Amino acid sequence: MKAQTLKKQSKITIVSVVALVATAIITPFILRASAVIATDSHSAKLAAIPSFPPLAESKAFEQYLKRPQNELSKLLYLVDRFGDTDIEILYENTYYKAPLVSRTVRFFLAIHYKGETAEHWIKQWCTTSIPSGKPVWAKLPDGSFKLARELFLEELDSLAKAIQKNDPSAH
Repeated sequence: MKAQTLKKQSKITIVSVVALVATAIITPFILRASAVIATDSHSAKLAAIPSFPPLAESKAFEQYLKRPQNELSKLLYLVDRFGDTDIEILYENTYYKAPLVSRTVRFFLAIHYKGETAEHWIKQWCTTSIPSGKPVWAKLPDGSFKLARELFLEELDSLAKAIQKNDPSAH
């Protein structure tokens, strides 16, 4: 009788562990898919933000054009571009306003930037939080959420297109 009970309990434990592992593996994909489904195109979402003028008309792009055109300048462009918006960053279960995040990231860049590409830096530092590895989310003014990394990479892509348009010989 006791052996049957232990056998039954071990089957339940194995099923529970498998369910937990499956949930841990699948959840990030579900979150990513729901973030993509919940948001429209990058440009349309950003155009709806009152403090987010078209890229070519932004102060951030104007500043970018005055800097040496390198990877660090691209990151500083992103800091400037999002720093004056109503976007909030969800980091470790706490919401932070964009102006505070902008100042913090500028300081963080000064310490941690080691010459990598802007894309690599975003993927390394803007994907998950440092303490626990939780995803970093951007909350847009309309209440929708987007992974911060995706938001920044899409804007980086928009910057590359604007650079190309501004100077066709640029690569």
